[in-house]
Amino acid sequence: MKLLLLFFLLEYLDFAPLPAADANAKFSQNDLYILREASIIRGNYKDVASQFNGALLSSARKTIFWTLGIENSPLRNLLYYYPPDPNLHQGHVVARLGESIIVEFLQAYEINTVRFWMWDNDDRQTDIQVLTIAADRRTEKFIYDGNAQAKILPIQKSSSVFILIIKKINCIHLVKLEFINFKMTLHVVKLSDQLVSGLKFYNRGGNSLDHQYMSIIKIQAFYAF
Repeated sequence: MKLLLLFFLLEYLDFAPLPAADANAKFSQNDLYILREASIIRGNYKDVASQFNGALLSSARKTIFWTLGIENSPLRNLLYYYPPDPNLHQGHVVARLGESIIVEFLQAYEINTVRFWMWDNDDRQTDIQVLTIAADRRTEKFIYDGNAQAKILPIQKSSSVFILIIKKINCIHLVKLEFINFKMTLHVVKLSDQLVSGLKFYNRGGNSLDHQYMSIIKIQAFYAF
């Protein structure tokens, strides 16, 4: 009986075809595959120079880790810790004149942006060269050549005064704006999309104070839109 009922339904009822699962999808399966592959080769759009993403400082045996007792690596995420001793500085690494700080990625990634934060606790300028290291881990390409110096950035400072008015919960907030100058040596280098396995920071001329050292707080590399 059940079989006859099934034949009847198939014969006399007009079933509309079910829509494909991705009929209204914005991307095809092939598009999604391409996007997924691009994300992988670009390090999932994260900082591939971070030690938490597998990068390491291959020049560590020569590089000076300046402040004792705290993390100094430019590949770290803990950037804003200052030792309680006022005679100690924020963690950073130092290369002597003619030496390099070399970052090696976990693998070759496609990137287009490099950021580096130079030591900026004074007015020094540092004569440096920055190079990308290609996927073959031998070929190098200049992306920065010159003096890395502190940039004077105007930072808005506000001092607030509150005047309360007895009208339910309303209040007037008066803000007095002031501007202060803030020094920062965060340099952003934009480059064409390319496969990079590492970065090299070469201390060509030292800094303008002692003509010896190149000091770096943080290094980043990633793919940005």
